[in-house]
Amino acid sequence: MILERASAGLAAAGADGRIGGRRQELAVAKRAEIVVSGRKSGDDAARRYGVGRPTVSRIAAGHSANRAWRTILNRSRGRLP
Repeated sequence: MILERASAGLAAAGADGRIGGRRQELAVAKRAEIVVSGRKSGDDAARRYGVGRPTVSRIAAGHSANRAWRTILNRSRGRLP
């Protein structure tokens, strides 16, 4: 019975466009603002957006990792020196 209800709940969530997991603390636009803003410290950004320093650090780390990965891909495709 528990398995049936869990399956039904997941199916209903999928029909609504949700795939599960915890919701992000900040919308994509605000995440981009944190990256682009160039604040002096994570504390400043955290206070401004009402989140904790670890959240700001995760956003910045994810951005730099994605940026590095894109650079590697572009170099391998001959798009960058």
